[in-house]
Amino acid sequence: LAALAAGLEGPVSTLVNNAGAAMAASLGATTPTSWGADRALNLDAAWFCFEAFRPALIAARGSVVNVASINGLGVFGHPAYSAAKAGMIHLTRLIAVEYGRRGIRANAVAPGTVATRAWESRRAANPRVMQEAAAHYPLGRVAYPDDIAAAVAFLAGPDAAAITGVCLPVDCGLPAGTPALARTFSQSPDYESEAP
Repeated sequence: LAALAAGLEGPVSTLVNNAGAAMAASLGATTPTSWGADRALNLDAAWFCFEAFRPALIAARGSVVNVASINGLGVFGHPAYSAAKAGMIHLTRLIAVEYGRRGIRANAVAPGTVATRAWESRRAANPRVMQEAAAHYPLGRVAYPDDIAAAVAFLAGPDAAAITGVCLPVDCGLPAGTPALARTFSQSPDYESEAP
């Protein structure tokens, strides 16, 4: 794979691991097969790709950007996917620490809900799922693919030359807290409970 990529495009200086999918929505629905499949796609594949491209990345003093998930930072369902994405975030830190002195920077982005085709089955089951999800985010919206692409491009590029080992949530503010919970806990009407 690495040789093919180098032959098609020239030297590789950036690796973006952007594969992901989730099988089981809960621990109760998880089987050994679904756990293994989620781990293989969402964590193992990133390591295999890094291993394949590692020599080229060292030679280029390149950059790795792993597309993790907000699920790797909190509990939002899909346990095997979430555990694998948490592992991906830690893999990112391991690469940053072990290969930083060899010139490789490694960072991750953690998207929240992103308006993509991956949500089609959930939209089919609940046409309001995106609006319902948006209500939990401080910005009152979900992310779009361009939001994620901009973060990846920044972390891969020269403007992030001094940034390594970080996981950047690109999720419209979910880790900051949710408006509905802030309103419940504070009993203040200043926190909107629904998206504008």
